[in-house]
Amino acid sequence: SGTITFTQVAGSGIELQKQVTFRADRYQVEVGLTARNLSATDLTVDPRLAWGPGLRNSADKTHNTLQAPTLWLNGKRVHEDLAKLGGEKDYTGDLAWVALQDTYFAAALLPGGQGLHAFVAKAGDDQPVIGLAGARQTLPPGDQVTTSAQVFAGPKDLDVLKGVGQDLDNLVDLGWFDFLARPALYLLKFLYRFTGNYGLA
Repeated sequence: SGTITFTQVAGSGIELQKQVTFRADRYQVEVGLTARNLSATDLTVDPRLAWGPGLRNSADKTHNTLQAPTLWLNGKRVHEDLAKLGGEKDYTGDLAWVALQDTYFAAALLPGGQGLHAFVAKAGDDQPVIGLAGARQTLPPGDQVTTSAQVFAGPKDLDVLKGVGQDLDNLVDLGWFDFLARPALYLLKFLYRFTGNYGLA
């Protein structure tokens, strides 16, 4: 594993430190954002982690396969229609993840039970932005607050997604017959391990 640390001090006196930890054997990374008050007065911070605008080649209007921003909220899949979105929309509740995806790949933010809520926004050229945000806090001088989450960026492979946890495998929508198609797909993949041929499996 390896960690990259980014540090910036704003004119207000808030120091922001972002730590990103990568591991060679997985598609998810751990992200931590610490805001520290270096000033002599109380300062207000809004902890936020975001992905975007866009995903892969989503700016290419003729070849991109970008789908609607998706959340797993209160045990259900929620899609946000960007065409109807003005500004930024917050989602509160039991959040497992918020994601951008196209046909084959996805980027998802997983809050890890820290009381974070999700938001979806529309940036320039109608490009989507997803993120996690915490409650606004007032930091006394010398105080700090840390927000952390996991970021998944990889293929929409059911086995890979299921290995991440937090119901991320539900990112793959198999339609009305999901309750039949999902077990059948797992069975097909299991048989493929023995036959080496999807036709025989």
